[in-house]
Amino acid sequence: MAKTAIITGSSRGIGAAAAVLFAKKGYNVVLQGRNAEKLQAVKQACEEAGSPGVLVVELELSNTAELPKLVDETVAQFGGIDVLVNNAGMGIFGNLEDQTSEILDKVLAVNVKAPILITQAAIEHLKKTRGAIVNVSSIAGHFRSNNFFSYAISKAALDHFSLLISGNYAPDGVRVNTVRPASVATDIWETSGIPKEMLPILIAGETAKQPLTGILTAQEIAQSIWMCCDPALPSMTGQNITIHGGRIEDKPWENPMAPQ
Repeated sequence: MAKTAIITGSSRGIGAAAAVLFAKKGYNVVLQGRNAEKLQAVKQACEEAGSPGVLVVELELSNTAELPKLVDETVAQFGGIDVLVNNAGMGIFGNLEDQTSEILDKVLAVNVKAPILITQAAIEHLKKTRGAIVNVSSIAGHFRSNNFFSYAISKAALDHFSLLISGNYAPDGVRVNTVRPASVATDIWETSGIPKEMLPILIAGETAKQPLTGILTAQEIAQSIWMCCDPALPSMTGQNITIHGGRIEDKPWENPMAPQ
C-alpha cells in the first residue's frame, strides 16, 4: 500500500517541488493551496511523476475552522498519513515600525498557528504509521533579517515548535525535523510586497552572500525535505537542517531606498 504525504503550500515553489519528488518516490500526494489553476498543474506533474494518487484540497490556512478538512479528506481518501510537510508560509515586507495588528495576525496565522493546528489534527494518524513531520522554516529565524520582521519572528517560533514536539513524540516513533533554507528562487519576494525596483538589488545581494551556489533551488530544498523523511534515517529527529550555500552574514541587507 502506498504511503501518503500532505504538503501544504504546494501550488508553487518549494511545496510544488517537494510534491513532485514524493510522487517520484511512489507516495500518494495531498496538495494544499488557494490557486486552483496552479494546483491542477502540480497535480498533473505529480501524476506524470508516478504518484499512485493525488488529492487537491483548496483552503485558506489562516481560516482556523477549515484546517481539519485537510487531514479529514486525506484520511478519507488514502486511509492514513505517513508524512506531513508544513511548508506553506508568507512574508510581508517591513520592519517593527511597519507592523500592524492585522499584519501580525495574518503572518503568524499562516506561518505558526496553521502548522501547529494541522499537526495537532494529524498526530494520531502519524503515530499509527510511525511517520515524519517536516517544518519548512528559514534562516531568517536565527539570522538578523532586516525588512522581514514578522516573517523572521514566525520562523523562529516554528523552529522551537519543531524542537518541542520532536521530543514529545519520539517514543511514538514520529520523527520531527526542520529544514531552514537561505534565499531560494521562488516568488516569495514578489508576493511579500517588495517594490519591483528593489528586487534586482536584493537578488544581487543575496546571491553574493551565498558563494557556493548563489540563490538556492526549490528542488534542492525538496531533496532536504525528503532526507528528513527517508526510512533509511530512522533515528533522525529534532534536527534543524540549514542550507545556505556558504552564506556570509557580514552585515544585514540594507534597504537602498530608505531615507538617509
